[in-house]
Amino acid sequence: MKCLLVIVQTINYTFIETLKLNNMSGGHFGYDQYTIGRIADSIEEAIQKSGRKLTENEIKDEFGFDKDWLIKHPEDAYHYKYPNKVIKVFEDAIRALRIAAIYAQRVDYLLCDDDSEESFLEQLKEDLAKEIP
Repeated sequence: MKCLLVIVQTINYTFIETLKLNNMSGGHFGYDQYTIGRIADSIEEAIQKSGRKLTENEIKDEFGFDKDWLIKHPEDAYHYKYPNKVIKVFEDAIRALRIAAIYAQRVDYLLCDDDSEESFLEQLKEDLAKEIP
């Protein structure tokens, strides 16, 4: 069941109501829990690129370098290399964000009556066990 957040304003009063719509799950947080996951994905991508040589597409599309520029500035042919201490913090952030996304998803389902309280607790435990070996 999807939740639809409705804000109604009268002359002296504003109230917020969560409406339940059939055939969709979640929605209490406007599906922002997926944004949390995308942030984690972006950090993973930064780790993967760290110190790696730019691909031809990256050189052309993302950075706009031409071959002459790279001949004069060969250091620009590589992504920035983060120190190992920073990579470790990135990895910690990814883990924390993945856990936060799980919590947000499970709470979302509970608040939208997609999960019972018992199911919420069981599913949360299962999802966290998958993320935290």
